[in-house]
Amino acid sequence: MRPGVGKPSALRFGAIFGSAVVVGQVGQLVWLASGSRTMSARAFGTVLAAQSLYTLLQILVDSGTGLHGARLAAAGALDDRTRGSVVRLRLQLALVAGAVAMAVGAAGGLRSVVATAPFAVALVLFGLLNYWESFGHGESRPWSAYIVLRTGAPAAVASLLLVLGRAFPTFLVGLVECVTIACVASAFRLQPVRDLARALRVRHAPRRTAMDIGLPFFLTQISLTAGTVMLNAWGSAAAAGALAVAIRLLTGVNGFSVILVSALFPSLARAHGQESAPSDDRRAIRLAIDIVGLATAAALTLFLARTGFFVRLLLNRPSGAAQATAILLLGSAAAGGIALLLTMVLVARRLENIVPAVYAAATVLTVGASGAILLFGAGKPELALAVPVLVGQLLTVVVLAVRAAERLPAAAGSLARGVAAAFALAAVGLVGAVWPASRGPLALASAAATLVFAILIVADRRRSDVPS
Repeated sequence: MRPGVGKPSALRFGAIFGSAVVVGQVGQLVWLASGSRTMSARAFGTVLAAQSLYTLLQILVDSGTGLHGARLAAAGALDDRTRGSVVRLRLQLALVAGAVAMAVGAAGGLRSVVATAPFAVALVLFGLLNYWESFGHGESRPWSAYIVLRTGAPAAVASLLLVLGRAFPTFLVGLVECVTIACVASAFRLQPVRDLARALRVRHAPRRTAMDIGLPFFLTQISLTAGTVMLNAWGSAAAAGALAVAIRLLTGVNGFSVILVSALFPSLARAHGQESAPSDDRRAIRLAIDIVGLATAAALTLFLARTGFFVRLLLNRPSGAAQATAILLLGSAAAGGIALLLTMVLVARRLENIVPAVYAAATVLTVGASGAILLFGAGKPELALAVPVLVGQLLTVVVLAVRAAERLPAAAGSLARGVAAAFALAAVGLVGAVWPASRGPLALASAAATLVFAILIVADRRRSDVPS
């Protein structure tokens, strides 16, 4: 076991990781609020597009390799050779991702290249960030520290520049990311140089395994990132910024859902060859769906009640299109959160082979429709490109629910209720986006839905505590 890797309890693991996600989301909001005030609309949109592209390519580097390496570490099957093979693949993917980042950045012009170049370097550094081994051993501190600093550091720098009345250079966010990775590696003694030497000594890389594990996560990020990157490359940097803020609100709500839903994963996953009782499947899935619905309805309540305030806070330019885009995508958060839940359920039941095709279809739809919208033109491109994201999320949750119901028939009723909730909340977002006068009444309706989900969760927990 590496230095600094201990054996903390699952409760401590969850507390540290969950706290990091919450603090990271706060840092994200501070960064958006401060960054939008230290850059022009075009510069801010360009930087957000570069960040979105980096996030997408980072998932390419990390999602499959990181989970594969963590699984090997958890099983005690990680030696110098296998560790080197994982790092080798991460570096190979990072070099390809860096080249892609520069090519896409070049399509947006010189400003975009300047913003993107440091992120290309950060991809290689991130490939050497071996947080995943300690994560597999049950130690969440290195990864949690990175989650906090990746948003907290840009937020602190932007806030300082705002106080000093100085402009934020477009290259600085990527540079701060490079420093963040180096600081985490140093603080937790993750030994990137030694891992690099190991990677250079091996010839094998677990490409197929990493692809099978990471593909759904990568495809999801493509769907969320495509519109922002396309708008920036198309020369609509300000619209790209508005769409990027809305996407980050969506992923922020889903981030809170991830904390809660992940806590249910042990009740969903069983040792190989064992089966859970149908009532256990139904109860765990129903509770998780209600948690996701609660998070989405609460977010919609706040945002519908004070739309202009939140958009002005995060974007510094509360245009009608930006407000509508944010509301529309917040309404899709339930669909995205439930799709994530169902993916976790299918993986827990070792049925992950049916998941990639679903995400691939949704990604093709989202990216293809976004390209067509740009090609044929749209008066409010940020709002127009939010529509394919919404449709893709709804398509994903419907198909995954059908697939899961076929294999977990006891949970079919809970899955149907979850799909209905996802469509109902998406409808609230859609109406609030296209009809501003309805936002007040819809905020009250969302508040009522929040209360209903809370009551359902409490009632379910009380039923679970009653001895059978």
